Amino acid sequence: MFPPELLFRHRPSRKSDIYQLGILLFKIHARVFPFPSGPPSYELLLWQATRVLGPLPETWRGRFCWEKYRTLVPPPVAFPSSLLRGGAVLMGREGGEDLPGWFDQDQPTAGLGMRLRQEPHLDGCEREREGLVALLGEMLAWEPEKRPSAGSVEGRLLQLRPEGVAVDGKDGWAQHPRTERARVEQREWEERERRRRVTQLYDHF
Repeated sequence: MFPPELLFRHRPSRKSDIYQLGILLFKIHARVFPFPSGPPSYELLLWQATRVLGPLPETWRGRFCWEKYRTLVPPPVAFPSSLLRGGAVLMGREGGEDLPGWFDQDQPTAGLGMRLRQEPHLDGCEREREGLVALLGEMLAWEPEKRPSAGSVEGRLLQLRPEGVAVDGKDGWAQHPRTERARVEQREWEERERRRRVTQLYDHF
């Protein structure tokens, strides 16, 4: 999903890139997006995102760019029944109004931490896990001005290395069993690729 502020008439900025980087970092650790990434409409995607990130800012009320991002016609069967009127017409669609649920302060939210707490590769790294959850929460803030800068993100990611783990000055890999295995696998893959290309070269002649 591209940065949500663009749906509400904000211009793209570097903080928009921070949002997308946050989505990518979550995907790397959890192997899934924080919320479904391929629904049939921007409207539904926003509603699903609020179930994880909380309600949209009150200052965004009435600013959704319906003329550009009106996509859900007709509403799908999978759309929550609470957002349908008369069983077929999406509430707010006819007049270009905000959808119910976008700004609902009472709806339950899952939060980012619940999913990351289930990831086995972060077991035994509680400090790293909690720091990552906090950082992602800031990177995925609705309002761009509340997101950290790129330099701040880089510095905090470096601080999230497990206790006692140093960084190898040669290639920047952390000396940790997980990253060490990844480095070995990368080198083995490169060696296989080298041999395959050499074989292809000899076969050609």
